[in-house]
Amino acid sequence: MTSLERERMLQEYENLYLMKGATMTHEKPNATESLGALVLGSESDVQKLLPHCQTFNDVLQLCTWVSQSNIVPEAYRGKPADVFVAASYGQEIGLPFMTSVQKVAVIGGRPALPSDIKLAMVRAKKLLKHHKEAEIDAIKTTGIAWCEMQRVDVAESVRHTFTIDDAKQAGLWERRGANNYPTPWVLYKHRMLQLKARDLCLRDLFGDVFFGMASVEEAREVEWHEAQAQPEAQLAQASQPATKGTSILAGEKPPLEPQSPNDPPPAPVDPEPDETGDLPLEDLPPKKKK
Repeated sequence: MTSLERERMLQEYENLYLMKGATMTHEKPNATESLGALVLGSESDVQKLLPHCQTFNDVLQLCTWVSQSNIVPEAYRGKPADVFVAASYGQEIGLPFMTSVQKVAVIGGRPALPSDIKLAMVRAKKLLKHHKEAEIDAIKTTGIAWCEMQRVDVAESVRHTFTIDDAKQAGLWERRGANNYPTPWVLYKHRMLQLKARDLCLRDLFGDVFFGMASVEEAREVEWHEAQAQPEAQLAQASQPATKGTSILAGEKPPLEPQSPNDPPPAPVDPEPDETGDLPLEDLPPKKKK
Protein backbone atom coordinates (compact mmCIF):
# COMPACT_ATOMS: atom_id res chain seq x y z
CA MET A 1 0.00 0.00 0.00
CA THR A 2 1.46 3.33 -1.05
CA SER A 3 1.54 6.36 1.22
CA LEU A 4 -1.08 8.10 -0.95
CA GLU A 5 -3.46 5.13 -0.70
CA ARG A 6 -2.91 4.94 3.06
CA GLU A 7 -3.65 8.62 3.52
CA ARG A 8 -6.80 8.34 1.39
CA MET A 9 -8.02 5.36 3.42
CA LEU A 10 -7.33 7.18 6.69
CA GLN A 11 -9.35 10.13 5.43
CA GLU A 12 -12.27 7.89 4.47
CA TYR A 13 -12.28 6.19 7.87
CA GLU A 14 -12.03 9.54 9.65
CA ASN A 15 -14.99 10.93 7.71
CA LEU A 16 -17.00 7.82 8.59
CA TYR A 17 -16.40 8.23 12.30
CA LEU A 18 -16.93 11.96 12.23
CA MET A 19 -20.36 11.25 10.75
CA LYS A 20 -21.03 8.94 13.70
CA GLY A 21 -20.00 11.63 16.18
CA ALA A 22 -16.68 10.18 17.34
CA THR A 23 -14.10 12.61 18.74
CA MET A 24 -10.75 12.48 16.96
CA THR A 25 -7.60 14.54 17.23
CA HIS A 26 -4.59 14.55 14.97
CA GLU A 27 -1.14 14.36 16.53
CA LYS A 28 2.20 14.47 14.84
CA PRO A 29 4.03 11.13 14.84
CA ASN A 30 7.05 10.55 17.01
CA ALA A 31 10.37 9.61 15.50
CA THR A 32 9.78 5.97 16.42
CA GLU A 33 6.40 5.82 14.68
CA SER A 34 6.33 4.77 11.03
CA LEU A 35 2.77 6.01 10.48
CA GLY A 36 1.11 9.25 11.48
CA ALA A 37 -1.05 8.44 14.49
CA LEU A 38 -4.71 9.29 14.48
CA VAL A 39 -5.29 9.32 18.23
CA LEU A 40 -8.71 9.07 19.82
CA GLY A 41 -9.33 11.78 22.38
CA SER A 42 -11.16 9.46 24.81
CA GLU A 43 -12.79 6.04 24.95
CA SER A 44 -14.82 5.99 21.75
CA ASP A 45 -16.51 3.69 19.32
CA VAL A 46 -13.20 2.45 17.96
CA GLN A 47 -11.91 1.47 21.40
CA LYS A 48 -15.17 -0.31 22.13
CA LEU A 49 -14.88 -2.06 18.80
CA LEU A 50 -11.26 -3.10 19.36
CA PRO A 51 -10.15 -2.68 22.98
CA HIS A 52 -6.56 -3.68 22.16
CA CYS A 53 -6.22 -0.91 19.54
CA GLN A 54 -5.04 2.40 20.96
CA THR A 55 -4.87 4.47 17.78
CA PHE A 56 -6.80 4.58 14.57
CA ASN A 57 -3.73 3.35 12.71
CA ASP A 58 -3.89 0.20 14.85
CA VAL A 59 -7.45 -0.36 13.61
CA LEU A 60 -6.40 0.25 10.02
CA GLN A 61 -3.48 -2.14 10.31
CA LEU A 62 -5.63 -4.84 11.90
CA CYS A 63 -8.29 -4.55 9.19
CA THR A 64 -5.58 -4.79 6.55
CA TRP A 65 -4.12 -7.94 8.11
CA VAL A 66 -7.55 -9.54 8.50
CA SER A 67 -8.42 -8.81 4.86
CA GLN A 68 -5.27 -10.68 3.78
CA SER A 69 -6.25 -13.83 5.67
CA ASN A 70 -7.66 -16.94 4.02
CA ILE A 71 -10.10 -17.64 6.87
CA VAL A 72 -12.31 -14.60 6.26
CA PRO A 73 -15.20 -14.60 3.78
CA GLU A 74 -14.08 -14.20 0.20
CA ALA A 75 -16.09 -10.99 -0.15
CA TYR A 76 -13.77 -9.31 2.42
CA ARG A 77 -10.41 -10.54 1.13
CA GLY A 78 -8.17 -7.68 0.06
CA LYS A 79 -10.79 -5.13 1.16
CA PRO A 80 -9.84 -3.64 4.55
CA ALA A 81 -12.50 -0.94 4.22
CA ASP A 82 -15.23 -3.60 3.94
CA VAL A 83 -13.78 -5.41 6.96
CA PHE A 84 -13.94 -2.17 8.93
CA VAL A 85 -17.55 -1.41 7.92
CA ALA A 86 -18.69 -4.98 8.69
CA ALA A 87 -17.07 -4.79 12.12
CA SER A 88 -18.70 -1.40 12.70
CA TYR A 89 -22.14 -2.81 11.91
CA GLY A 90 -21.48 -5.71 14.24
CA GLN A 91 -20.32 -3.40 17.03
CA GLU A 92 -23.56 -1.41 16.79
CA ILE A 93 -25.63 -4.52 17.53
CA GLY A 94 -23.21 -5.99 20.10
CA LEU A 95 -21.11 -8.50 18.12
CA PRO A 96 -17.34 -8.92 18.63
CA PHE A 97 -14.95 -7.92 15.87
CA MET A 98 -14.15 -11.32 14.35
CA THR A 99 -17.70 -12.59 14.77
CA SER A 100 -18.89 -9.59 12.79
CA VAL A 101 -16.40 -10.26 10.02
CA GLN A 102 -17.47 -13.90 9.84
CA LYS A 103 -21.23 -13.48 10.21
CA VAL A 104 -22.17 -10.09 8.74
CA ALA A 105 -22.85 -10.86 5.08
CA VAL A 106 -23.10 -8.26 2.33
CA ILE A 107 -25.96 -9.11 -0.04
CA GLY A 108 -27.01 -6.58 -2.64
CA GLY A 109 -24.89 -3.93 -0.90
CA ARG A 110 -26.76 -4.40 2.40
CA PRO A 111 -25.54 -5.97 5.65
CA ALA A 112 -27.39 -9.08 6.77
CA LEU A 113 -27.22 -11.65 9.58
CA PRO A 114 -28.19 -15.34 9.54
CA SER A 115 -31.46 -16.01 11.34
CA ASP A 116 -29.75 -18.41 13.75
CA ILE A 117 -27.33 -15.67 14.84
CA LYS A 118 -30.22 -13.28 15.47
CA LEU A 119 -31.95 -15.82 17.67
CA ALA A 120 -28.72 -16.51 19.56
CA MET A 121 -28.19 -12.79 20.17
CA VAL A 122 -31.59 -12.15 21.75
CA ARG A 123 -31.10 -15.22 23.92
CA ALA A 124 -27.66 -14.02 25.02
CA LYS A 125 -29.08 -10.59 25.85
CA LYS A 126 -31.80 -12.30 27.93
CA LEU A 127 -34.51 -10.52 25.99
CA LEU A 128 -36.42 -13.64 25.00
CA LYS A 129 -39.00 -14.88 27.52
CA HIS A 130 -40.75 -17.50 25.40
CA HIS A 131 -39.97 -19.12 22.07
CA LYS A 132 -41.65 -22.04 20.34
CA GLU A 133 -41.87 -22.96 16.68
CA ALA A 134 -43.05 -25.79 14.45
CA GLU A 135 -40.73 -28.75 13.97
CA ILE A 136 -39.51 -29.73 10.51
CA ASP A 137 -41.43 -33.02 10.51
CA ALA A 138 -44.67 -31.23 11.35
CA ILE A 139 -44.03 -28.68 8.59
CA LYS A 140 -43.55 -31.50 6.07
CA THR A 141 -46.88 -33.00 7.12
CA THR A 142 -49.02 -29.87 7.32
CA GLY A 143 -47.17 -27.47 4.98
CA ILE A 144 -47.47 -24.77 7.65
CA ALA A 145 -44.59 -23.23 9.59
CA TRP A 146 -45.37 -21.17 12.68
CA CYS A 147 -43.34 -19.37 15.33
CA GLU A 148 -44.36 -17.84 18.65
CA MET A 149 -42.17 -15.48 20.66
CA GLN A 150 -42.53 -13.24 23.68
CA ARG A 151 -40.15 -10.54 24.81
CA VAL A 152 -39.40 -10.08 28.52
CA ASP A 153 -40.59 -6.46 28.57
CA VAL A 154 -43.68 -7.04 26.41
CA ALA A 155 -46.85 -8.46 27.92
CA GLU A 156 -48.22 -10.18 24.82
CA SER A 157 -46.55 -12.77 22.62
CA VAL A 158 -46.29 -12.62 18.83
CA ARG A 159 -47.18 -15.49 16.53
CA HIS A 160 -46.55 -15.71 12.77
CA THR A 161 -47.16 -18.42 10.20
CA PHE A 162 -45.71 -19.02 6.77
CA THR A 163 -47.17 -21.69 4.50
CA ILE A 164 -46.30 -23.38 1.23
CA ASP A 165 -48.97 -21.27 -0.47
CA ASP A 166 -47.32 -18.12 0.89
CA ALA A 167 -43.98 -19.25 -0.50
CA LYS A 168 -45.52 -20.01 -3.90
CA GLN A 169 -47.26 -16.65 -4.00
CA ALA A 170 -43.94 -14.91 -3.24
CA GLY A 171 -42.18 -16.93 -5.96
CA LEU A 172 -39.91 -18.67 -3.46
CA TRP A 173 -41.08 -22.28 -3.42
CA GLU A 174 -38.58 -24.49 -5.31
CA ARG A 175 -37.06 -21.39 -6.87
CA ARG A 176 -33.84 -21.85 -8.81
CA GLY A 177 -31.12 -19.31 -9.38
CA ALA A 178 -28.96 -18.44 -12.36
CA ASN A 179 -28.10 -21.31 -14.69
CA ASN A 180 -30.79 -23.40 -12.98
CA TYR A 181 -28.71 -23.49 -9.79
CA PRO A 182 -30.71 -24.94 -6.88
CA THR A 183 -31.33 -22.45 -4.08
CA PRO A 184 -32.11 -23.38 -0.44
CA TRP A 185 -35.77 -23.21 -1.44
CA VAL A 186 -35.08 -26.36 -3.47
CA LEU A 187 -32.65 -28.13 -1.17
CA TYR A 188 -34.08 -27.21 2.26
CA LYS A 189 -37.51 -25.81 1.48
CA HIS A 190 -39.20 -26.83 4.73
CA ARG A 191 -36.34 -25.39 6.76
CA MET A 192 -36.75 -22.13 4.85
CA LEU A 193 -40.44 -22.06 5.79
CA GLN A 194 -39.41 -22.37 9.44
CA LEU A 195 -36.90 -19.52 9.12
CA LYS A 196 -39.43 -17.25 7.42
CA ALA A 197 -41.88 -17.56 10.31
CA ARG A 198 -39.04 -16.97 12.79
CA ASP A 199 -37.77 -13.89 10.93
CA LEU A 200 -41.21 -12.29 11.08
CA CYS A 201 -41.26 -12.63 14.87
CA LEU A 202 -37.71 -11.34 15.29
CA ARG A 203 -38.46 -8.35 13.10
CA ASP A 204 -41.59 -7.39 15.05
CA LEU A 205 -40.16 -7.86 18.54
CA PHE A 206 -36.49 -6.88 18.31
CA GLY A 207 -36.26 -3.99 15.89
CA ASP A 208 -34.29 -1.99 18.45
CA VAL A 209 -31.69 -4.76 18.66
CA PHE A 210 -30.93 -5.22 14.98
CA PHE A 211 -31.78 -1.69 13.73
CA GLY A 212 -33.56 -3.06 10.68
CA MET A 213 -30.73 -5.40 9.65
CA ALA A 214 -32.32 -8.12 7.53
CA SER A 215 -31.62 -11.81 7.79
CA VAL A 216 -29.44 -13.45 5.16
CA GLU A 217 -32.41 -15.38 3.83
CA GLU A 218 -34.54 -12.25 3.50
CA ALA A 219 -31.73 -10.25 1.89
CA ARG A 220 -31.28 -12.94 -0.76
CA GLU A 221 -34.97 -12.77 -1.56
CA VAL A 222 -34.80 -8.99 -1.96
CA GLU A 223 -31.76 -9.32 -4.21
CA TRP A 224 -33.57 -11.91 -6.34
CA HIS A 225 -36.70 -9.77 -6.71
CA GLU A 226 -34.59 -6.75 -7.68
CA ALA A 227 -32.86 -8.85 -10.33
CA GLN A 228 -36.25 -9.95 -11.66
CA ALA A 229 -37.19 -6.29 -12.05
CA GLN A 230 -34.46 -5.96 -14.71
CA PRO A 231 -35.32 -8.71 -17.21
CA GLU A 232 -33.49 -7.00 -20.07
CA ALA A 233 -30.08 -7.50 -18.45
CA GLN A 234 -30.85 -11.11 -17.59
CA LEU A 235 -32.11 -11.84 -21.10
CA ALA A 236 -29.02 -10.30 -22.68
CA GLN A 237 -26.75 -12.38 -20.48
CA ALA A 238 -28.68 -15.60 -21.05
CA SER A 239 -28.73 -15.10 -24.83
CA GLN A 240 -24.93 -15.03 -25.13
CA PRO A 241 -23.58 -18.23 -26.75
CA ALA A 242 -21.19 -20.41 -24.80
CA THR A 243 -18.54 -20.00 -27.54
CA LYS A 244 -17.72 -16.51 -28.70
CA GLY A 245 -17.58 -15.65 -32.38
CA THR A 246 -13.90 -14.78 -32.28
CA SER A 247 -13.02 -18.29 -31.17
CA ILE A 248 -15.21 -19.72 -33.92
CA LEU A 249 -13.39 -17.69 -36.59
CA ALA A 250 -9.99 -18.59 -35.14
CA GLY A 251 -10.77 -22.31 -35.08
CA GLU A 252 -9.60 -24.79 -37.68
CA LYS A 253 -11.75 -25.26 -40.74
CA PRO A 254 -13.47 -28.64 -41.07
CA PRO A 255 -11.84 -30.97 -43.61
CA LEU A 256 -13.44 -31.28 -47.04
CA GLU A 257 -15.07 -34.54 -47.99
CA PRO A 258 -12.71 -36.61 -50.18
CA GLN A 259 -13.78 -37.01 -53.81
CA SER A 260 -13.94 -40.33 -55.55
CA PRO A 261 -11.62 -40.74 -58.58
CA ASN A 262 -14.69 -41.64 -60.68
CA ASP A 263 -16.44 -38.36 -59.89
CA PRO A 264 -16.55 -35.91 -62.83
CA PRO A 265 -14.62 -32.66 -62.43
CA PRO A 266 -16.70 -29.69 -61.35
CA ALA A 267 -18.24 -27.69 -64.17
CA PRO A 268 -16.80 -24.19 -64.72
CA VAL A 269 -18.92 -21.41 -63.36
CA ASP A 270 -19.66 -18.49 -65.65
CA PRO A 271 -18.80 -15.12 -64.16
CA GLU A 272 -21.76 -13.08 -63.09
CA PRO A 273 -22.18 -9.62 -64.65
CA ASP A 274 -21.97 -6.59 -62.43
CA GLU A 275 -24.83 -4.19 -61.74
CA THR A 276 -24.46 -2.55 -65.20
CA GLY A 277 -24.78 -5.88 -66.97
CA ASP A 278 -21.14 -5.90 -68.18
CA LEU A 279 -18.66 -8.63 -67.42
CA PRO A 280 -15.70 -7.83 -65.17
CA LEU A 281 -12.64 -6.49 -67.01
CA GLU A 282 -10.51 -9.51 -66.19
CA ASP A 283 -13.07 -11.79 -67.90
CA LEU A 284 -13.31 -9.82 -71.18
CA PRO A 285 -11.62 -11.37 -74.25
CA PRO A 286 -8.38 -9.66 -75.32
CA LYS A 287 -8.61 -7.17 -78.13
CA LYS A 288 -7.14 -8.14 -81.55
CA LYS A 289 -4.21 -6.10 -82.77
CA LYS A 290 -4.70 -4.26 -86.06
